[in-house]
Amino acid sequence: MSRRLALVFAALVASTFSRSDALAEGPQMVITDAIPNLTIPASILIEGQKFRPAGLRDPNPLVFIGVAGGILQPLEIVNATDTAIIARLPSFTPGSYHLVVYRRDSGKRDERLRR
Repeated sequence: MSRRLALVFAALVASTFSRSDALAEGPQMVITDAIPNLTIPASILIEGQKFRPAGLRDPNPLVFIGVAGGILQPLEIVNATDTAIIARLPSFTPGSYHLVVYRRDSGKRDERLRR
């Protein structure tokens, strides 16, 4: 199995934690790909849009991966830009995992994407 196919992620779902019209006012976060790198230390490259729309003024997004028991484990962010996030992966068995990216948008709105 290739490294690219070692992880298979669930379908993309977007939701917000504030008023529904707040999402329409600001940029919408999108995940287009999630590519694991299984070399030591293992990491994942998450590609998309609007992870940090205000650049360095926005805090790093938070990334979580689903583990046994339905628990979301936070991942350490190595680097994050508006279009890509690199996070360290814990030890795991190749398979299907939920990946959650959570963005705090300068205190105005929270946005979470699941893949």
